[in-house]
Parts: sequence; structure tokens; C-alpha cells
Amino acid sequence: MAELRAGGAVGEVLIAPYSIDGRLVGESLRGRAIAFDARALPTIPLTIAVADGPDKVVPILGVLRAGLLNTLVTDLATAEGVLNLADELAA
Repeated sequence: MAELRAGGAVGEVLIAPYSIDGRLVGESLRGRAIAFDARALPTIPLTIAVADGPDKVVPILGVLRAGLLNTLVTDLATAEGVLNLADELAA
């Protein structure tokens, strides 16, 4: 947990934690997990995530910045929240 906190983990995909700026963190977990390597997701033609709600805004922004998916299914309020947060962080 300390490694994840230190790395700024905000979400995970395929047991691969990531930060809001799109960095995969928690390297020590990779060697202990039996899962598809999330670093290979950008090579997959169709990757889909489904998430909504205010608690998912930060994780969605992080996974988008990581380039780990190319299709997002969400609601309008969550999508607007992601865009607003991206604008806030860019300012």
C-alpha cells in the first residue's frame, strides 16, 4: 500500500495501478500478479472501459492519460467531470 500511495495510484486496470497523470505505478505488484500485462493494452485494437459517477472522474482521467483504452462508456455528468478536471489540472 505504501508503494501505491507513494506512486499516487488513483485506479487500476488488469491489476495494474496507475496515477492521474497516466503512469503505471506499483511495479512490485506486476511480478506477483497473474494477469494480462496492462502495458500491452495500447497494442489491442479495441479496449473498452465502463465507469460512471463522481468517484470515477479521477481514475478515468488517469487511465485515459495512460492510453490504456480507446473506448469509454460513461454518463454525461461523469464525462463533463473528466473534462473539467483535465482543464483544472492543465491550468
